[in-house]
Amino acid sequence: MNEYLAEDRDPVRCWVVVAAVAFVTLIVLGVGSVDDTPVELPKKLYIGLPSAKTIQLPDGRHLAYKEQGITADRARFSLIAPHSFLSSRLARIPGIKPSLLEEFGARLVIIN
Repeated sequence: MNEYLAEDRDPVRCWVVVAAVAFVTLIVLGVGSVDDTPVELPKKLYIGLPSAKTIQLPDGRHLAYKEQGITADRARFSLIAPHSFLSSRLARIPGIKPSLLEEFGARLVIIN
């Protein structure tokens, strides 16, 4: 037992201190929540690159993509690929050149 702390000598006083601190805490929290003025939520603003082609998903999000190779109406094959980790849709896939896509009649769509 510590002889300098009154709570160690008298456990009843400890509960009185705990109850007083809890009471003061509830009062402070209650006073802080009285303000009922409505807070205007910030408006959502979607800013994308002007060069980015996007589609809107059913849940409202936007998905950016980039097409490489030949156009969709001339393509025999359409390849869809996600970009790699720590990369973007603007980075090319190593080993795939635009001339190679044109040779095989393929279109590559990289999604973000």
